[in-house]
Amino acid sequence: MSDFEEELSKAKEFYSNMEFHSALDIYKKLYNENPNNITVINNLVSTYIKIFDYNQAIKYANIYLDINPNNINVLFSKTVALINLKRFDEALEAIDRVIHISPLDLNAYTFKYKILNALNMEEEKRVFFRDLKNFSPRTFTRLMIVLGFLKEQGDDITLREFDNMSEAKINKMSKEIVNDFSFLYEDIKNPFVEYRQNLFITILENLACKNPNLQEILDLMVDDDYEGALDEVNHQITVSFDDDECINEDMDLNKDSVYCKKNKNLLIFKSVILFNLNDEKDAFNIINNLLDIDNSSFEILSIRAIIQASLGNYNNASRSFKKALNINDENLDLWVLYIYSLVLNDNLDKAIEENEHALESIPDSDILKANLENIKNDMENDEVSD
Repeated sequence: MSDFEEELSKAKEFYSNMEFHSALDIYKKLYNENPNNITVINNLVSTYIKIFDYNQAIKYANIYLDINPNNINVLFSKTVALINLKRFDEALEAIDRVIHISPLDLNAYTFKYKILNALNMEEEKRVFFRDLKNFSPRTFTRLMIVLGFLKEQGDDITLREFDNMSEAKINKMSKEIVNDFSFLYEDIKNPFVEYRQNLFITILENLACKNPNLQEILDLMVDDDYEGALDEVNHQITVSFDDDECINEDMDLNKDSVYCKKNKNLLIFKSVILFNLNDEKDAFNIINNLLDIDNSSFEILSIRAIIQASLGNYNNASRSFKKALNINDENLDLWVLYIYSLVLNDNLDKAIEENEHALESIPDSDILKANLENIKNDMENDEVSD
């Protein structure tokens, strides 16, 4: 292990033990030695947030965003810092950037509501709710639940009543809330995300089990160091070319079939890393290029389906999930994701049918049995409401 890695590991340990000032001393030293290391910069931002030095957090967030403007976590950190400094106009700009990058991020919409509330922007709040409801009714519904408010009342209740209801709900959660909204900063767990990440890990572990280089990348991902994992993938792709191989400067490597075949597993890793860095477009492009050379890969089809679902394209996602299941119908996570994609596309009859097929493949699954009951209950509730 290099000196840099040892120091970084020591700082992470300090951070985990909530010895933030000790961690900060190391991160500042590492930054002075290499001011372009985005992992160190990211850790500086997080650590300054923890010690409530929001000006410094913003400073390093801006340095990071100059290098990688699309990092969701850093944008959230910057938003938290700006809110605490009551720089709400700037916070609104930062959170709007998050929404532009990740238009279905519930945390981002919750932050935006809070910021609009702090700015007393009543008309903007009305437009905000209307547009979100039209763009993504499911995200709108989830937001209403988070704020303690039912979707059915949305268009008929005044904003003052809305605020009173949401605040009443929030008061019941007071132990979970701090002034910097950090309870919103944590990832909101939901079944789709849980099973998606499980499937990612299964796919990558299978590819890495006989390749120590891939295992090294996977270890970085498990530690949530996706920037470091991306650097390592790109490094391994570079060294995969022999000295006597010549890469034409005009060659689009992402579309070159020889390149894709030679680096297939590395590119699968790269697509998952980019997806977790919220770069869904590039992740999707890589997967589509890989499909051109291998259209019967369980791994590639599964990742394609996950990205399609994340982009809200549940119809195509369900088709991709089904193709992957035709190759391997014994993966529980894949079945659950497929059934969720049908439910999210309001195709409940098909979801019930496919859930029953899943139980034929995995008959002892309590999760699939519970799924079936939940979907049937949803159908009954829909019939009652109609």
